[in-house]
Amino acid sequence: MRELCMDPTVIESCWSTEDVEDLWEEPDFREDEIDVLRNMTKNLSKADQKLYNLFYLDRLTQQEIATKLNITQPTVSFRIAALEKSLHFIANLPSIDKTTIRRNVKKLTPPRTKYVTLYLKYPNQATVATKCGVSNSNISKQLTAVIRDENLDPEFRSYIALLRTAPPNIQL
Repeated sequence: MRELCMDPTVIESCWSTEDVEDLWEEPDFREDEIDVLRNMTKNLSKADQKLYNLFYLDRLTQQEIATKLNITQPTVSFRIAALEKSLHFIANLPSIDKTTIRRNVKKLTPPRTKYVTLYLKYPNQATVATKCGVSNSNISKQLTAVIRDENLDPEFRSYIALLRTAPPNIQL
């Protein structure tokens, strides 16, 4: 452990040149971390992707973003909070292999096959209801039936149940 040095004449003996340079440089991201972030943002709506780019990559202030998008700063603040919630959800969503998904979707009967397939892409009941031309409550009932269907793998049923907590505007 380094000792604390306050005297500027001895600071060089406590800190190496690399240490001092590290204090002024932004942390370097490893390439795999950047790839993870890129993959996560692919699941966001186009509007959220744009907000992500402006705020996190371009490092614009909320007021600059508000001016650029012709919205208010409080709206930008609200959307950033929602964006962070979406990113947190995506980051913590357990992976499920495509084979498990295909196997379980094949076990479903129409119209559940269509509903679940759309729901796996757009985990938002209202979006699926609109695309299928049915009520939101109908989609809710069908998804509940899927979650309770004991002929399906527990992993798949849990995944569908977890998607019901997804923030809006996520595409998987």
